[in-house]
Amino acid sequence: MAETSFPVLELPLNDQQWKSVTLGIGDGVLDEGGDPYRLSNAENVGNTVRINVDSKKGYSHAILKGFYHKIDSYMVVTVPAVTAPTTYYIALVYDPLNKSKPVALKVVTALDRTSGKEYLLLHKVERAANQLLTDAKFTKYIQKITPSIQVDYPDGLPEASSVLFGTKAYCLYTGETFRAAFNNQWERTGSTRRDLIPVPSWRTSSATNGIIVTPVNDGYQCTATISIVRTGVGYAVPPNYTDPGGGVVSTLGLFIPADLRPISGSFQPVLIGNRIFECWLNTDGQIRIKTTTNTNERIETGQGISFSFTWYTTK
Repeated sequence: MAETSFPVLELPLNDQQWKSVTLGIGDGVLDEGGDPYRLSNAENVGNTVRINVDSKKGYSHAILKGFYHKIDSYMVVTVPAVTAPTTYYIALVYDPLNKSKPVALKVVTALDRTSGKEYLLLHKVERAANQLLTDAKFTKYIQKITPSIQVDYPDGLPEASSVLFGTKAYCLYTGETFRAAFNNQWERTGSTRRDLIPVPSWRTSSATNGIIVTPVNDGYQCTATISIVRTGVGYAVPPNYTDPGGGVVSTLGLFIPADLRPISGSFQPVLIGNRIFECWLNTDGQIRIKTTTNTNERIETGQGISFSFTWYTTK
């Protein structure tokens, strides 16, 4: 059995030992918000593309197997024309045999891992025979190193612009999670709870303790289970949502905050005693009600209604 420990005081580390020591850092681009190593300027004449620096910092940098790479101006690389379908990889390549530059930006047609080479893939370019470069298929990869931090409450989060793009943050005493987003803001990544708006003449309770808000692609999915009991005077519920003159009737109240209001209305049958009504959550955040009997029916003081809605809203 062999047992190893390093570094050893006063002795240097070799490259393999350094890779092991820095393994926990991970491999990836260090993105400070300016889209580093992005590809642009595909040129058909010279079959070239440009790999750019971070637009905010003026340089791009990355770590691969514990070794640092940086460009402080854009690089032009060649993606040659072909006579048969060919895939090009634009990548950072770690080569332990290259003592002067262990990590270099290269264009290769195979990810050859002999002699300990490793790759951080930036872009893939798929060219067909006799195809213009501008017509080739480009795929962006660019994995990024995203640290994790912990604070007590959301108010304790640092400025989002002061951390790497994508940094994840966990709030110890609320359980909320965030990530540093492009707009220099902290964006929620986990579900959170929001309060309903109190409505006069109704006593409101909620099995979901308000609105449960979950981030989804380009927006939020919201869910709320609400129970209301009439505390004001009773009133008649009509068989329609608007009267013939166009005036709004049958509104139970405005329950949903402005930034969470649905982009599309939602309808649901509800019971009041043994009578069936229909409720409508509209795009103004109001919940309205109508009868299903084509006649007016009353809601009296002390009577209650329970309903659940799930809806989508944009960011």
